[in-house]
Amino acid sequence: MYNPTKFEWKDLAPLNTGRALFGVTIHDDQIYVVTGVTDSGLTSSVEVYDIATNKWSEFTEFPQERSSLNLVSMGGFLYAIGGFAMMPTETSEEPVPTEMTDIWRYDESEQSWTGILREIRYAEGASILSAQLNTLRLKKL
Repeated sequence: MYNPTKFEWKDLAPLNTGRALFGVTIHDDQIYVVTGVTDSGLTSSVEVYDIATNKWSEFTEFPQERSSLNLVSMGGFLYAIGGFAMMPTETSEEPVPTEMTDIWRYDESEQSWTGILREIRYAEGASILSAQLNTLRLKKL
């Protein structure tokens, strides 16, 4: 973790479940890591890092195994946007990597993820600017 006031990097405790291609954000002074790819494939697990204790703990699982989602914190909520999941196609039940075009919100009072938007256009991205959630929508060529 980088400390910009001290201009130095600090090693963190390792995740309980090693992964790549995950969503990550800081929310309420903790680091959240959502979904990703493990040695076994896609995962729905979520871990939260407590900066004060240098420890990771398990968190409410995401509703679907995914990779490459965007994760942002805004207005007391976590938002998970897009990513990739293994889904059957119209012509086959064999799952293939599929770009997801939805948005989920984590509500701490209910301790659950809720789908809030089923479909964004294509090729999602997310950022927070002046307390407004912006999603980039591109049309397929």
